Amino acid sequence: MSDDTPPTNETPELPPTLPFDDFAQKIYLEEIQRHSMRGIRAARRLGKAVGILMQLHSPGGPVLTADEQEGTHQYAFDNAETLVSEAAMVAQLLWPDTRKGPGETREACKRRKAYANERGSKLRQILDVRNDSPINAKALRNSIQHFDERLDAVTMDLPRIILRDNIGPINMISGMEGLENMHLHHFNPEDGRYTILGDSASLPDVAQELQTILQRIETAFRERGQSL
Repeated sequence: MSDDTPPTNETPELPPTLPFDDFAQKIYLEEIQRHSMRGIRAARRLGKAVGILMQLHSPGGPVLTADEQEGTHQYAFDNAETLVSEAAMVAQLLWPDTRKGPGETREACKRRKAYANERGSKLRQILDVRNDSPINAKALRNSIQHFDERLDAVTMDLPRIILRDNIGPINMISGMEGLENMHLHHFNPEDGRYTILGDSASLPDVAQELQTILQRIETAFRERGQSL
């Protein structure tokens, strides 16, 4: 016997979404914990490196060879970038930006987006993180999500100036307008602001927020009787 059932193009019905329950919450909180701890460690290393560089020409300050000075300078920016990246990862978990994936149906994306929105809202509630949090700064998000696009914008047209890895006031170089947007990586130790192609964030504020989040995760686990 032949099957005379006509073919159908209907998309199979998706299963009900599992709740963002204690199991799922623990997984995400542990991830936020890991990224927060790495960010905090990077902030401490950054502070030590910048402190050494700022004391180089002070009486009784450290004496470094040119290679040691260059290594310390690069070490500072390596840790600044680590802090920014880890904070941006935490921000993505707390403020999801769900977009349709390759080959994903509209309904599947809608289902996933609803879950992500619930997840972000619940995590922000657990950790008491507000939308004006330092880790929700545009500079942090853009450092990961749109970095290539913004670098394209600077390199595809004249004057094609890139200022990389400078430490000092943002206006330390004068004589041309718009230079702030050309700082690929810049750190101002006076106010702790880290600038990437015109967007800046306060790294001390970011580090303090990660520390606060870490403490709240530990409190949440203790209250639930879960291990860290």
